[in-house]
Amino acid sequence: MKLTKETLKRIIKEELTKVFLEESTVDPELEQGLADLFSQEDPAFHITGVNLALDSGIDDKEVLNLIPWEVKSDLASNEDLDDERILSLLSKDEHPAIKHRVAKNPNTPTEALIKIAKNLETFPKGEDSKRKVRVTGIALVNNPNTTIDVLKVLARINEVHLSDAIIGNPKATPELINWIKN
Repeated sequence: MKLTKETLKRIIKEELTKVFLEESTVDPELEQGLADLFSQEDPAFHITGVNLALDSGIDDKEVLNLIPWEVKSDLASNEDLDDERILSLLSKDEHPAIKHRVAKNPNTPTEALIKIAKNLETFPKGEDSKRKVRVTGIALVNNPNTTIDVLKVLARINEVHLSDAIIGNPKATPELINWIKN
């Protein structure tokens, strides 16, 4: 079958319409149940809600969209939270403040720390962005779960304060320190 230009345009238009007009793929009852859990003050309800959403097979991005910012912020900052799955999910959030809180959390798994570090490498340029990269990068350097792999990713950012923090980290190898200094 040969596609004409008009047929191709129609197909593309139909697909784009589906993408942009499609409502949430989340079951409305589940969405309401999650909203009820997230509206509670007790963090145990928030943890239950996130795990319920993750277990339901909803895409991570959709799960993040369902969680109110305040709940994400509280969970990311909660040093008593040892649920690696939730912290890994929160590390994927697009908001820099959430990433920063996850970077500081001593229970964040190393894989999530590496993802945050790699995300900092591609952060938009600009004065405000430099500050966010520096602050979150230093939080990563100081996280007890940080490994040499996280430090290597951060060293590529080439930011003075961040480099100093890496050099001061006991996990930094002599090779990495030399690479930073040269």
